[in-house]
Amino acid sequence: MHLPAIKSDQGTFSILELDQGHQLATSLGLDIDIQGGLDQFNLILQDIITHLASYPSAVVAEPMLSLPLLLDDLEKGLILRLDQINRKISPISTPRLASNWGVDEVANNYAVAKLELWYHPAEEAALNKKKLTAELFEYCQHVGIDLLLKLNIYSLPDESKEKVVFQETQFQAIQELRGNCHLLAVQYPGDALATATLTAELDHPWIVSLEDQDYEKNKQQLRIVLENGAVGFVAGNILWPEIFKMRQEDESLDLSAIQSFIETTARDRMIELVRITNEQQKE
Repeated sequence: MHLPAIKSDQGTFSILELDQGHQLATSLGLDIDIQGGLDQFNLILQDIITHLASYPSAVVAEPMLSLPLLLDDLEKGLILRLDQINRKISPISTPRLASNWGVDEVANNYAVAKLELWYHPAEEAALNKKKLTAELFEYCQHVGIDLLLKLNIYSLPDESKEKVVFQETQFQAIQELRGNCHLLAVQYPGDALATATLTAELDHPWIVSLEDQDYEKNKQQLRIVLENGAVGFVAGNILWPEIFKMRQEDESLDLSAIQSFIETTARDRMIELVRITNEQQKE
């Protein structure tokens, strides 16, 4: 599967992430290793799929939690995550492929592959991460599918948290990894100038990873990057952070309130982000 299959009719990418299931479960306080926790998790995830998945141009899934729920209802392009994520794996470690899962399985499901990489050019694992990304990219090309690389920059323990340091680190990381993907997703570069500089550096499309807990800030950042060369966004749990605090008096999840929020506010946010993206492309 290639990038046109996950584009909108306007040529943009609006991607809903449903591959962060373990993070979603943890934020909800659910233990998906027990049947009761898994049942509640599946109810919430199915609600998200039912009410949000028809609006973006593509949906990201992973093999264990979200893909089985998507198979009967998928109307959009499909992206499948290669690396596994759970509570036992540090997000900044070198990615590991899910068990019995890889590029061939993604191709067999007629999907685009996704690799999520936490990266810093000066980290000890930088070389291993670059090698893994290059190998996966090469094999994706061999089997005839495209690769989405979601590149997350993190700070080293003794590193300044100033915006300019992040921008320099992000730019260097993009220079090192840009040749090993077909579509690149990156964090908001910080301002319009850094965004335009990033666009000038790249020779293939890129999208922004929306990750601010403040939805209004996400909208503002999306507009800035679209005006300066980005062609879309990827977003997931930041569309519904309010549900994590929806509890009954006994501190159990208020499933009715969560369902109502997903059906209204989260759905409206998804629709609005897609509209902003597609309208910007027309201008």
